[in-house]
Amino acid sequence: LDHSAGRVQAVRVAGAAPVPLAAFYLASQTEPASPFAARLGCDFAQGHAGPYVKTDNWQRSSVPGVFVAGDLASQTPTAIFAAASGASAGIGCDMDLAGLLPPV
Repeated sequence: LDHSAGRVQAVRVAGAAPVPLAAFYLASQTEPASPFAARLGCDFAQGHAGPYVKTDNWQRSSVPGVFVAGDLASQTPTAIFAAASGASAGIGCDMDLAGLLPPV
C-alpha cells in the first residue's frame, strides 16, 4: 500500500502498475476460539467469514438450553452484532427459563 499522512493512495501488486484508491477494505476469516460449542453438539453453518453456530431469533442453538452470542453466532462478526446478539441471548434465556419460548 502506498500512503501519505495516514491516507491510503494506491495498492501495488507484484508485476503490475500501482492502482490508485481512496479506501482499502480487508475481509478476514474467523474460527471458533474453542471447540466447546461443537463438543456440545451445536449445529454450525459456513458463513462468508467462517463457521458460526446456527441460532434462532433468541440466540438458541440446536441444543436445548444452550444460547450462543457474539462472533460465534454471526455470519458477520462485528462488535455491534456481537453486542446485539448478547442482549437477545439474555432475553431469550430469561424467557426460556420462564417457559415462554416454544421448544427448539
